[in-house]
Amino acid sequence: MLAEERKEKIIQLLEKNGNIKVSDLTRLFDVSLQTIRRDLEVLESEGLIKKVYGGAILKKKRVQDLTHSSREKQSLTEKEEIAEISLKLIEEGDSIALNDSTTNLALARKIKKKFKNLTIISNSLLIMSELSNVEGFNLILAGGILNVKEQAFFGEITERILDEFIIDKAFIAVSGFSLQTGVTDYPLEEVQLQKKLLEISQKAIIVADSSKLETTSLIKVRDAKDVDLLVTDSNISSEIKSRYEKAGIRIINR
Repeated sequence: MLAEERKEKIIQLLEKNGNIKVSDLTRLFDVSLQTIRRDLEVLESEGLIKKVYGGAILKKKRVQDLTHSSREKQSLTEKEEIAEISLKLIEEGDSIALNDSTTNLALARKIKKKFKNLTIISNSLLIMSELSNVEGFNLILAGGILNVKEQAFFGEITERILDEFIIDKAFIAVSGFSLQTGVTDYPLEEVQLQKKLLEISQKAIIVADSSKLETTSLIKVRDAKDVDLLVTDSNISSEIKSRYEKAGIRIINR
């Protein structure tokens, strides 16, 4: 296994478990202690993890620094579940908004197999490319300043384009959802885009895997009470789901 592949796997393990021991990593990858320490030093220098005695923990606020392709490999089962549920919320002829995210990319792949007549607006080059060969789709790319790492457009130009439209449903993937702090994400350009998509849509649908529930990111997108629907996966705890429903949050999971 190459060093880059090993480091991606370490991040995925930390995303899932929150912390990991050096001894476990040496056994998992069948490499020396020195090799794992070098991997962790590189990841720490990139601001992705924090080394602790005997292991490492994830710096969650810096997960956005992972490439789009790295994030796409994480939580695959959960993303597929969320995409399947979201697909059922769409009707032929709808106009929908999809922000740039690996979850919405999974949804786009399912959309093209089921529907023939949709209007879809997005700031994501990857999502638009995925849908571009469906003849009956009306695709609107909200261009602007291209973020090469995300393969998506952001900024004032993008937001001005979005201002021209009114959309039936927005499917917005975020990094955090909490009853207390609401819908949150990072960085600022991403949050501004999410706010604009929600603003021009008649129905606000937040898509977030269960690991992001009751977590808080850097910047607020909107209050939890102002979300029409939360779509998540089957790993959501019964305690969190019960609290959300008592608070009036409409939630769907498998």
